[in-house]
Amino acid sequence: MLISLFIACYNDTLFPETGKAVVRVIERLGHTVEFRAAQTCCGQMHYNTGYRPEAVSLMRHFLDVFKGAEVICIPSSSCVSMIRDHFPRMAAEAGVQEEVDDLLPRVFEFTELLIDKLGVTDVGAAFPHSVTLHTSCHALRSLHIGDRPKSEPYRTARQRSVLWIRRHFRHQERRRIRRHARRQDALHSRYRRRSMHGKR
Repeated sequence: MLISLFIACYNDTLFPETGKAVVRVIERLGHTVEFRAAQTCCGQMHYNTGYRPEAVSLMRHFLDVFKGAEVICIPSSSCVSMIRDHFPRMAAEAGVQEEVDDLLPRVFEFTELLIDKLGVTDVGAAFPHSVTLHTSCHALRSLHIGDRPKSEPYRTARQRSVLWIRRHFRHQERRRIRRHARRQDALHSRYRRRSMHGKR
């Protein structure tokens, strides 16, 4: 499959390694990635700050750049949210409703592309440490991705058993700490009572 990468302007400027990592993952899965050099911005910053004409102009440019793209991968849930939620609102006044309607089914956030489009839950990578996933507000409230990338159905049986063991020992450790704290409180209370009794 030929996948067009829209890297998003802030990724391109602040986190360029993001795009490189996305390309490595997709190519390792056997797909081809193209980068259309004329791409710029989805217009989200302009739209959110009231520069609607400029946002419309950027939407038109996005439509032109990605015209005919088979699949568009965007490693930014806020950009995908802008395209899905606000492009249709601007399309009517800009006279590009048909173009936007044609675009929307081909736009995927990166994890959506992997899980929903490609059906991939194992990208052939490993990391020997615990990682905390912060799911962004746009991913939760607009795209409704939630925590699908780390949800139970996409874990192997071994991963689930390891997670259960970790949770069990964390639970036991918390119980041990609470028991110790209660014992310390009881000892302190007895000591205070004896001290007060001695003073009398």
